Formats: sequence, structure tokens, C-alpha cells
Amino acid sequence: MVKHPIEVVEYHRHTLLCQHCGTLQSANWSPEIRTLAKVFCGIIKNLAICD
Repeated sequence: MVKHPIEVVEYHRHTLLCQHCGTLQSANWSPEIRTLAKVFCGIIKNLAICD
């Protein structure tokens, strides 16, 4: 067993294409996902520096 397992999650965001004007509209990310993304990026940056 692993002492500190990593949980892998996947998030999807809906994107719609307007059939009239052809623009793409995407739903906003929730505040929770934006916070998780910032934390994840910080961890990755720290790991790259430590190597």
C-alpha cells in the first residue's frame, strides 16, 4: 500500500458552438476548480525546482 495515495480526477467544461454566428461559448470554471488548479500548478513548479 502507498502511504499517501494520489487521487486522479478529471473535470469537463461544456463548450457550445453558435450555429448562427459560429462563436464558441464555454462555461466558467467553478471557484473550487480554479483554486485546485492554482495549488496543482504550485506543486508542479516546486517539484521542478527540487529536481
